[in-house]
Amino acid sequence: MNSTTVRTTYPLYYRVAPGEVDDGVTVGVSIDLLSTFPTWLPEWGVMGQLEERVLLLIKSLPKSQRIACNPAAQTAGVFAEEWERRTPRYSLYQELADFLTAHSGVRIDAGMFQVEKLPEELRMKVWVYDEDGQELGMGYNAAELQDELKGLMTERFEEETGRNLIFLG
Repeated sequence: MNSTTVRTTYPLYYRVAPGEVDDGVTVGVSIDLLSTFPTWLPEWGVMGQLEERVLLLIKSLPKSQRIACNPAAQTAGVFAEEWERRTPRYSLYQELADFLTAHSGVRIDAGMFQVEKLPEELRMKVWVYDEDGQELGMGYNAAELQDELKGLMTERFEEETGRNLIFLG
């Protein structure tokens, strides 16, 4: 399995191991691609689980927003069906908030979703590895992994190119 963005394909791994760190779907990212990895990509998980993920995100909304999205299962199905034929380019939470706002007429912000309520198996993990396949980092937050491994990414870039790497932002 692979997950593809505009220019890059990333390997996906699936393991059924309840309670283990690698239970569920994990996207593999080479340390040399980590600086350009879209930090929002793991939010989408795999498309086969999108409807379930969206339903649980809708259910995590504050009551007045949640009620406006009823019937939640049907709304989640419409969103998932719409995204079957599209390639994500932005945050799932922002895309879903925009969709639900348009669908319900009630303002829903991406920050209203209680992502931490998603079950572990529906939260895609990011596994960062080196050229030998050795793990350099693993977690749910790609931006945090980028920050944690910034020094190693800089060192590798400078060794490879002989140029300095500067991180902006």
